Amino acid sequence: MHVRKQLLSLRATQQKTLPNMIGGPVFAQSTHRLLAGVALSALLLVPSLAAAQEKSSFSDGNGETPIYFTADELIFEQNESFVIARGSVEIIRDNRVLTADEVTFDRKANVATAKGNVTLTQEDGNVLFADQFELTGDLREGFAERLRVLLDDDSRLASASGERYDGEVTVLNRAVYSPCDLCEEDPEAPPLWQLRADRVVHDGVAKDLIYRDATIEFFGVPIFYTPYFAHPDPTVFQRTGLLSSSFGSDSDLGTFVTAEYYIGIDENTDATLNTIITTDLGPALGGEFRKRFSFGDLEIAGSISNADRQEGVGANRRTVDDSFRGHLKGTGRFDLTNNWRTGLDLDITSDDTYLREFNISDEDILENRLYTEYFKRRDYANIEAFYFEDIRPGVMEDEPLVIPSAEWNLLGDPGAMLGGRWSADLGLRSMTRSSGVDSTRVSGEAGWRRRMISDTGLVADMDLSLRADAYFANDLYSDPNIISSDNNDTDTRILPQAQLTLGYPMVRNAWGFRQTIEPMVSLIASPEIDDHQNDLPNEDSTTIEFDFSNLFSDNRFPGEDRLESGTRVVYGARFAMENDAGIGKLFLGQSYRFSDDAVLPQNSGLEDRSSDIVGGLRMSAHGYADVNYLFRFDGTDFGSGRHEVSFNGGIPELYLGGTYLFSEGIQATDIVDDREQLFLTASSQFDDNWVAGGFHRRDLGAEAGSLQTGLFLTYQDECFVFSVQASRDFTLRDGIEEGDSIFFRFALKNLGEFQTPSFGLDFLRDDP
Repeated sequence: MHVRKQLLSLRATQQKTLPNMIGGPVFAQSTHRLLAGVALSALLLVPSLAAAQEKSSFSDGNGETPIYFTADELIFEQNESFVIARGSVEIIRDNRVLTADEVTFDRKANVATAKGNVTLTQEDGNVLFADQFELTGDLREGFAERLRVLLDDDSRLASASGERYDGEVTVLNRAVYSPCDLCEEDPEAPPLWQLRADRVVHDGVAKDLIYRDATIEFFGVPIFYTPYFAHPDPTVFQRTGLLSSSFGSDSDLGTFVTAEYYIGIDENTDATLNTIITTDLGPALGGEFRKRFSFGDLEIAGSISNADRQEGVGANRRTVDDSFRGHLKGTGRFDLTNNWRTGLDLDITSDDTYLREFNISDEDILENRLYTEYFKRRDYANIEAFYFEDIRPGVMEDEPLVIPSAEWNLLGDPGAMLGGRWSADLGLRSMTRSSGVDSTRVSGEAGWRRRMISDTGLVADMDLSLRADAYFANDLYSDPNIISSDNNDTDTRILPQAQLTLGYPMVRNAWGFRQTIEPMVSLIASPEIDDHQNDLPNEDSTTIEFDFSNLFSDNRFPGEDRLESGTRVVYGARFAMENDAGIGKLFLGQSYRFSDDAVLPQNSGLEDRSSDIVGGLRMSAHGYADVNYLFRFDGTDFGSGRHEVSFNGGIPELYLGGTYLFSEGIQATDIVDDREQLFLTASSQFDDNWVAGGFHRRDLGAEAGSLQTGLFLTYQDECFVFSVQASRDFTLRDGIEEGDSIFFRFALKNLGEFQTPSFGLDFLRDDP
């Protein structure tokens, strides 16, 4: 029999017999009353309907699942066929919990009627609320008036009436769904948005919420109608289906529309298929695949298109016919054993402009890598292969293939050797080009380090090292920066080095601050090998950036193809003041070299015997403001070499930030021109849910002008997100138009989102 008909029939029967059930002289003699306020727990075994008709007392003879009662008062009537529980009633069966002010249980019909503040907590964590609930004895089926459902993620369903089938399916009539919180001042007011439907089915097996004749409302106003709508319930981890679509306009793509389809393969594997159709460049197809193994993970993405390619800037732009364009990007990490790991990084594209044209990536250098690594305690080893792709416009340099690149690092235990720690490093790097210098470097280095702290607080660090390199190079004449008498050459380099660093930190508490002063001095000594290095290939030390972070380093080049040598002294001091309210730090330092060094480039700050003065300043008021200033200036005339100031701070109503950078060009490196830029941001959370702001980047150098400007506005609460960001990119790139764009995002919790990744902003252009 249909459960609702069964329950309605039972309710009608109970109403007819109610006068005889209460107060009759016959039944009054068999009534057992317990004093109010006494908490009881009774184990009631629910027999089948036939068994109940045969027995008038509680029995566990049929082995049914027990029901646990807790109530302030229990009343047994009609030869114990009816059980009435009153006051803080709680009933537990099969991980389902029913609470109410009063519950009447008909043992013969196997039906319970709950009244007053009724809640039913289900096995999946969802909670049902009702004014009155009529349920079967196992709490799996029932009928309720004014049924409300609290889902696992605090989303809510409310209905005029509802039914529960087989403990898995809940049907709500004239229902409303919303994940939004109700207004605290006016709980009866409609939420920000809600989905109203004539009928809502929550299928606990399929984990679906299905709506019939549904309307989406904002603040109670209907916006959109659909005869059918469905989405996974909040417990679903993944589900195959169509993702959000978008459309827009772009200076390179024209008008476009995108679509994505998600495929949930299993709990560890999924994929996404996507497409974009454009008016100017035609269609492009793409996809992603993700797989997580017990021993690692793999992720691959790619796209293909037959769009024509643009070359040139402005009036010089021209179209180049291409039959195939695309990209492929992936990462993989795989544990072979507890000590060995292998992996790959993949990033390739068909041409220099494809990634930017289709808004896939703004990377300039693409790195491809295969590697295997070994870890054991303090030891590390790897063998790698690299392939680089430089997609910067106008850069014609032939990128090398690096295969193999290997290293092995060993580190001894502290104090294991003469009170210090030993280290040993081996390295191999081989690079080949289709045209240009081919080279192989074999390296080895042994080192020893010990730290000593005296009773007076003096800290002394002693470092000893011996490094040896062997180079095998071909086509040296093709590189004008290499001074060599032979086109093909084999050369070696040996550098023993010693470094002693002394520091004397002094700390005191005064004026409400913890104050620290630490003067430092270091002596670094090695033979002169600078002239000998000019005929060696230079692959990893083509530039140098000198600041306080590498002032005390034994080699201030970023790589190992160029090494500093000779004898020099380094000196500096740290100052700090801090308390709970904030912190202030200052560092100043300089080095002096006792001989000239031919390998250090001009304008690097290290070309003279006395280096530039470098330092850093930080001032921070915790939670309010933070300022960092890095500087390098000439110690003789205080000429600027490098200045970088970054700041951020404020309150939520007005928060400001920015960065200023000036860096002098360094001769014979990759960066020969001066750089000067300014970047500013501002934001305001002018309401609990609203944030607005903007940003601007400007070139202050020889070709001064704006680089990028943008504005944004965002609203976000527990169930709804809306944001808009407009920006203009003033940078001219080969084959790429200046980028004016607007980005919209519109998201409804649990239903999905709509966004326009790039919508044309011709009205923001300065030119007519």
